[in-house]
Amino acid sequence: MLLRVLLYFCLICFATVISIRHDSKAAASDDQLLWTATALTSFLLVYELIPLLLRLVGIQKLQLSLNWETIQRVRKPKWTGAAVAKLQKLVSEGEHLEVMGNALGAMPAAVKSKMVSLNVWAEYEKARAFKLQDELNVLEAELIARGTSGAATGKTSRKSRFVGAGQVNKAGLERALKDLNKLTGLSRLKSEIHSITALAEVRAMRLKEGLPLNSTTAHLVFAGNPGTGKTTVARIVGDIYRSLGVLKRGHVVEVGRADLIGEWVGHTAPKVTAVVKRALDGVLFIDEAYSLTSMQSHDDFGQEAIETLLTLMEDNRDRLVVIAAGYPDLMRHFVSSNPGLESRFKAFMHFDDFSNDELATIFFSLCKGYKLVLDADALQAANSAVSVLPTLKKDNFANGREVRNLFERCLESQALRIRASTETVSLVDLRSTDIQLALEQLKVAAGKSDNNAGVFVGR
Repeated sequence: MLLRVLLYFCLICFATVISIRHDSKAAASDDQLLWTATALTSFLLVYELIPLLLRLVGIQKLQLSLNWETIQRVRKPKWTGAAVAKLQKLVSEGEHLEVMGNALGAMPAAVKSKMVSLNVWAEYEKARAFKLQDELNVLEAELIARGTSGAATGKTSRKSRFVGAGQVNKAGLERALKDLNKLTGLSRLKSEIHSITALAEVRAMRLKEGLPLNSTTAHLVFAGNPGTGKTTVARIVGDIYRSLGVLKRGHVVEVGRADLIGEWVGHTAPKVTAVVKRALDGVLFIDEAYSLTSMQSHDDFGQEAIETLLTLMEDNRDRLVVIAAGYPDLMRHFVSSNPGLESRFKAFMHFDDFSNDELATIFFSLCKGYKLVLDADALQAANSAVSVLPTLKKDNFANGREVRNLFERCLESQALRIRASTETVSLVDLRSTDIQLALEQLKVAAGKSDNNAGVFVGR
């Protein structure tokens, strides 16, 4: 403010001096200076006086000052823990990339790159599609309320597909079931998922026709060993339930014991409540759920977490589906440990271990995705390697995870070979020697190699 006053004072003094010189018949060149100083001074005075006059007459919202809101977006933002948490929240909400960039202070390309690195891009695309569909449903509902849909537009309006609407999103359901059928193996599970899908679809039809419905629960138990695709199937189930109108959004919130159990008295219930709040209108996926009851010490809060969860499941029974996952035997004990769990988790989905052929199929699909080429020797080496994997960890074999571990080891072996070569070599060739070296490294890590010397473990 002081600088403005000094500026105006100097301009007025300058205009006064030029005027005096002009009156005393000074040089004719002073005329241009006089008009310039007068015009600038007049503009600045008007710029300051008009907002004051407008405020005096009661117009306070109209301001002529140049206070524009600026949003700074950088190409390489610093992804702090808070920024990542905010990004994940925006991902689940399906916001536009531009909106996400403004909220995070980053360019949309940087936001997309971070989502890809966090492996949540596919989740964002689904959430974005759901958000657009929700907005479309709202607009159609407004058209119906105004009486302008149907005959007025010449088109048949689609009603809301949310809970209670009795509508099924056929296209979305077909996409979800197609994703399910593309998974390797899991034939028994696929049959079980198709069964509950058919029941839910018929239930939606009965609801539409006004027929009575029996009480049912959509909560599920995923019983299977690690690496059998439980998390992947949980996301597909979320899409299926969303398409059937069982859930509004169908997103998946994955948690474990640490996300539910508090560290002191009174800390557990708020943690469980916060997790459930994030999962409302979607799926709460509890991995290794049996760990909530596995501790028997007097200061363990697992039972408190279960009781709080059961209460919230009942209070939000139309907005929440819970999937509890873990080892088959431990999950049966978990469900039977509490009458409330037994009454809500009635459907067990079984995830069988992959056969050697299915493990090989998973390995080859990873190679295809990475655009690797395998000759006949490499194919034979790959089949032999995946057949050995189950023998390395008989008690805790992790199925698909072990195959991915082998694949990553193969990439390391290939990289070492390419780096050591003095000639130009193909970046897409995966050789039998790469696979054999990778398998030997896994044997060393498992303590089952007869040739430990000179083998690079790498981890």
